[in-house]
Amino acid sequence: MQKDSTLNHLVYLLYREKPTLEMLEWEHRLEEDQELSGTFEELKAAFRQIPKVSFDVKPSVLSRVLQYSRYSAVEPSL
Repeated sequence: MQKDSTLNHLVYLLYREKPTLEMLEWEHRLEEDQELSGTFEELKAAFRQIPKVSFDVKPSVLSRVLQYSRYSAVEPSL
């Protein structure tokens, strides 16, 4: 369980999705713990191999999605 939690924290660190203070704490841990640092380096290497994806949605598709959203929205009952 601790290992999974640590890996999750490293992924958050990789994506820079931690508050600044927590980022600094984890960076300090990486400097102090060689095993943890090695795991983080493996994650970074794997991350670099993930293809960068961007989505370019046609305006007509976006319009239909928004139209459906308006149509299917539930009105609040007071």
